[in-house]
Amino acid sequence: MSDDEMDVESGGVKVRVQLNSLVPEYTVPKDAIAVPSEVRKSGLSKVVNYLLGNVEGNDDSSDSDSDSNDGTTPSDRSVDFDFLIKNRFLRTSVSSYMRANNISAESVLQIDFMPKASRPENQGESEALPDWVSGLYFDTGTLFSACYDGTLRAMGGDKLGITSSLAAHSAPIRCIGGNGQGLLATGGHDQQLLVHEYLANKKSLATAYICAEGHTSSIESVAWCKGEGRLASGDFSGRLCLWDVAAASAQTPSSNKRQKISSETSKGTSPDVLQSIFSTPLHTSSISGLAWSSDKSAMITGSHDYSVRVFDVEAQGPSLTLNCNRVVTCLAKSFFSDVVATGHPDTQIKLWDMRMKRNGSDDSVITADNTLRPSHKSWISCISFDPNKSYNVSSASHDGTLKTWDVRCSLPLHTIKGHVGKIGRDGEKGKALAVAYGNDDNIYSGGSDGEVKRFC
Repeated sequence: MSDDEMDVESGGVKVRVQLNSLVPEYTVPKDAIAVPSEVRKSGLSKVVNYLLGNVEGNDDSSDSDSDSNDGTTPSDRSVDFDFLIKNRFLRTSVSSYMRANNISAESVLQIDFMPKASRPENQGESEALPDWVSGLYFDTGTLFSACYDGTLRAMGGDKLGITSSLAAHSAPIRCIGGNGQGLLATGGHDQQLLVHEYLANKKSLATAYICAEGHTSSIESVAWCKGEGRLASGDFSGRLCLWDVAAASAQTPSSNKRQKISSETSKGTSPDVLQSIFSTPLHTSSISGLAWSSDKSAMITGSHDYSVRVFDVEAQGPSLTLNCNRVVTCLAKSFFSDVVATGHPDTQIKLWDMRMKRNGSDDSVITADNTLRPSHKSWISCISFDPNKSYNVSSASHDGTLKTWDVRCSLPLHTIKGHVGKIGRDGEKGKALAVAYGNDDNIYSGGSDGEVKRFC
């Protein structure tokens, strides 16, 4: 039987498709082949496994495919695949897609494919912490957790053991961020913004700076400018502040002196005081999310005042305001572009493409709002982009679950029961409050049950 005549099922209307592997390991012939028009992704997986010389693959019912299983026992080499058309995941039958997009049945449909992402499995959890885990940050093999008891903890090892801790705040820590070079910032309900230094060789945490005269309400978000010492922070009143930590560090002549400062602060010596470069009331309500643009010229903010804004650092004013129909509860930016994701209390996750498009001498911003299909059952508390994979993002919710997404699909790839099995201090079932990717391909979560969990 030739490839262009091969069927996966007998009878019915056929359409012609051309399959292209996005992973070289699974390359198949480029010839167009005829497949049943009602075939879905599980049927297409059978086709690809046939072309690769494998026995037919497992049936995949995760997207309600209706392709029948002919009873053939799959081999150890069979692979489940996902399929994309024009960089969007196929989640219907081929014929439904062609009808929806006015594609002639006589056309040859170009379909890309890749192995289906595996479900993250629970790899263990930390010892129970005294209070809610409100924020997580991962850097070079160490996970840092921010807790409602005001303590910052460094964690590591197979069992996420605590390697260092610092009683940093007198009230719950609301946010945490790092610059990837040993500096961490935490903001608290005590209206304090603190910069800490972590010495990996000594596994020690110490507060190096107190950021003063900027905020007068709870600090809700922080973000470091990548590769620099500039730090941005947002508070509950909607005020945005910028701090130059690098300039303050430069006043110290040597790294040895910096280490001496860290040693002293860990013993209780007062940290240095850092003044803000500027401070401005950007929003009328809490700045719940904050990120730097890829070109480092602007900050992107999300707020409880139903808006997302781009703040031009040089001009010291907003250059763009995007209105939402709900409060913005969290915000994150892709590591690979200026695509931003926002979470909302109505369980919506929205994607905003804020990259600049040049038309002659004019600059315009693409502000397409692509809403992922609602899947969580409660308030979206945190969003995190994968630093290793350009399309992957994870979300945490007050329903206790984590969800992994590929932004090319409106449905989640997987749902992880992160903190639903434990009862929090408020007497309710656990809430997932924080999610972060590690550069070790793990996903970490923290919740109201006082646990930090690792998934891979």
